[in-house]
Amino acid sequence: MPAHGGEPVQVTKNGGFACAETVDGKYLYYTPAKAEINSLWRMAVEGGNPTEIAEGIVISNFAVTARGLYYMTQPDTHSDIKLVHFLSLANHATSVVATLKQGVYHGFSVSPFVF
Repeated sequence: MPAHGGEPVQVTKNGGFACAETVDGKYLYYTPAKAEINSLWRMAVEGGNPTEIAEGIVISNFAVTARGLYYMTQPDTHSDIKLVHFLSLANHATSVVATLKQGVYHGFSVSPFVF
């Protein structure tokens, strides 16, 4: 629904559960369904074809920041080990920034900090 009011407009074509808009308002990241293991998609807010960004997303655990995208995967569904990845919006490189060895459900967020 437009921020100024009006009629809702369907944006995604393959479903949509959890979503987050980029800081500049140009892109929407979303998971297509409420599922234990999901995929993460990106599409322009103005419309167009969506692009799959990552597979194996745990629930809808991802966060969009001004620098990039953080998301959590579970490479082995028989293990509680989760990986937190960072996708840089500047160079599109992906790296693992953390390994979690406990059960995680839903509630992923990222806070800025200073080194």
